[in-house]
Amino acid sequence: MTKPYLKGYMVEEKARKYLKSLKPDLLIRSSRSLSIVDLVAVFKEAGEIWLIQCKAGNNPQISKKELEKLKDLEEFYYVKPYLYIKEKGKYVLKEVK
Repeated sequence: MTKPYLKGYMVEEKARKYLKSLKPDLLIRSSRSLSIVDLVAVFKEAGEIWLIQCKAGNNPQISKKELEKLKDLEEFYYVKPYLYIKEKGKYVLKEVK
């Protein structure tokens, strides 16, 4: 495994564990996806589908284009886009608005 892939994988696993604690009905990790979505969480009772993009590092680089792609998904589908990023030394899940 390459170092960047391993670093990204570790962040995705951390996000997956956090999401699992929220008890989704379905949780899918898109391994080595290179797509805009790394994790998908489905909450049937709430009627929500979360699409999560994970970013590793203390200063995650999120391009305007990536944010626009996530927002576009929300326009066409009933989904909620999120970023799992590090802020002030701690990873947090933030809804993309």
